[in-house]
Amino acid sequence: GLWGPRVNTAFKGMGLTHRDLNWANEQCLNALKATLEGETGRWVLDQHDEAQNEYALTYSNKGTIETRILDRTFVEENIRWIIDYKTGLHEGSDLEAFLKNEIQRHRPQLDGYEKALRNFGENRPIKKAIYHPFYQRLLEV
Repeated sequence: GLWGPRVNTAFKGMGLTHRDLNWANEQCLNALKATLEGETGRWVLDQHDEAQNEYALTYSNKGTIETRILDRTFVEENIRWIIDYKTGLHEGSDLEAFLKNEIQRHRPQLDGYEKALRNFGENRPIKKAIYHPFYQRLLEV
């Protein structure tokens, strides 16, 4: 299908060389497979109100133009969800410590997404989370 050429074009645009394209393609397919196999991943991708993927918000912040791109956002039970996909792999023994660190490391990014949505008038409660397809974990931030 169209998957391979589109993914390769995107990876080439990120500067990946031919040698790395197969590995990147394989990781992409593995992440998608893990997402679709897990109940949480299917919930993230399920149909929700006001769902958007790769949702770009451009706004003025103190005289400068800023853009934030949200991986996934939707509304469920009057709560706005902001979900950021992360595919980093942990090779050590303490997975829980790694995941806690991921929450702390990415909190400023997700807070920025929340601020951008608030600037666009979102006034519902907001929940922010990181989704790790390889661990099938949704980590609220």
